[in-house]
Amino acid sequence: MGQKTGKFFLLTLVLFYALAADPQVFLRVVDPHGQQLTTLGLGVPFVVDVEISGEGAGISEPDVKTSPAISLMPGGTSSSVRTINGHTTVKKNYRYQATVVS
Repeated sequence: MGQKTGKFFLLTLVLFYALAADPQVFLRVVDPHGQQLTTLGLGVPFVVDVEISGEGAGISEPDVKTSPAISLMPGGTSSSVRTINGHTTVKKNYRYQATVVS
C-alpha cells in the first residue's frame, strides 16, 4: 500500500462557530506525540487541536468541516477561565482524532 502525502495547506478545514465575543481561534495539526505536521499520509493518524479564546462564557464548540477524504472523530475537550483585574478570559480546547482515508 503506497502512501499519498501532501502539504497540509492543500486540505481544507473550515471552522464555523457562534461566539458572543470577538474570539481568537488557533488550529494545530500534530502527530499523536504532539509534533507539528507539514505533510499527511494516507491511513496515518493525526490530531487536530482547535483552541478558542475570548471574553465571557459565550464560547461554543466549533462545527469543524473537512474534506470528505478525512475521517474526523471527537477526542476530548478542556477549558479554563482566567480573571485578572475584573477582566475574564475563557479558553476552550477541542481535540479531534483524524485520518486521511482516500
